[in-house]
Amino acid sequence: MLDNYPDTFAMVQIHVGDPYTYPWGWTRWYYYSPVYVPSTVHDCLLLRIGNQGYSGYLNLYNQRRAVPTDVTIELSGEQVSGRTYQVSAEVCIEPDGEAKTMRIYMVQVLDYWPAYGGYHRNGFKQAATTQDVTLSPGECQVVQREFTFDDDSWAAQDDITIIAWAQKPGSYPSNSDAYQAAIMNWPFTEPECAGDLDGDGKTNQVDLGILLADWHCDDPVNGCAG
Repeated sequence: MLDNYPDTFAMVQIHVGDPYTYPWGWTRWYYYSPVYVPSTVHDCLLLRIGNQGYSGYLNLYNQRRAVPTDVTIELSGEQVSGRTYQVSAEVCIEPDGEAKTMRIYMVQVLDYWPAYGGYHRNGFKQAATTQDVTLSPGECQVVQREFTFDDDSWAAQDDITIIAWAQKPGSYPSNSDAYQAAIMNWPFTEPECAGDLDGDGKTNQVDLGILLADWHCDDPVNGCAG
């Protein structure tokens, strides 16, 4: 399904009870209490225990894709230093939406990890601390977290993905479903730079010069500098 729906199927594969287990994985396991492996949870709501087969997973995916949402998430990332990157998630409620409180999750996964077996996809690597945001219609809030990538990830940068989602901050299953999710593959989308008129990703004296040169320009096609 990742190959067929790479832009809309935000999957995180969590290991429990093996050498690739992380504490965060156990936290999510106990949140849903799925009893045994394999188990899946679609949109933080639809728990299925045991292998459902491709058609079963596709039906669950389509069922949740059909649910409308008024929440949007845009991801961007920029290098802080070395292997450390700051990831920004801009979470918004559309102008005609409803006010709500959401818990924002951001995790890093590594595709095809662990390498054994040849069937692992989007293996969980690390999670940022969550943040609850309360927004009214038309409002946005940016949540920022830093991720430092381990040796496995740095050796396979093209397989790094950041996944973020906005979830109801309640208990499963009565108040746990996801409002929206977002996917950012490597290389990361850099955040927009306000005032960057020459497109170099920075705001500096060159941009100021373009602004001053164009101050009274009303013919951008033929006569303006920027």
